[in-house]
Amino acid sequence: MTKPTPQDAAPRGRTQLAVLHRLAAALLGSYAFTWGFTALGVAALVALGVEFHEAETAMLLLAFLVFLGLFLWAFAATQLSRVWAVLGGGALCMTAAALGWQQFLLS
Repeated sequence: MTKPTPQDAAPRGRTQLAVLHRLAAALLGSYAFTWGFTALGVAALVALGVEFHEAETAMLLLAFLVFLGLFLWAFAATQLSRVWAVLGGGALCMTAAALGWQQFLLS
């Protein structure tokens, strides 16, 4: 068994920063994505004729599983840039779509 050399190990500060960055992506990105998903789902269910509070309850129950899956995926993914792109882009698109759909339903 060979002894690891200093070149093999990443600097301690760099490793801690990478973990904090991934943790921020997992928490903030997953929360934003789940928020957009829930808003879009509630708007879609209301448009289909489901009562608002039933749609809200159903989507919030589903949101727990979505958040958990995204949180775990953020740590399992190899590229952090892809995590931010999927979570951030998905959050922006779904939130914008939900806002537009809600405005359409209310008019």
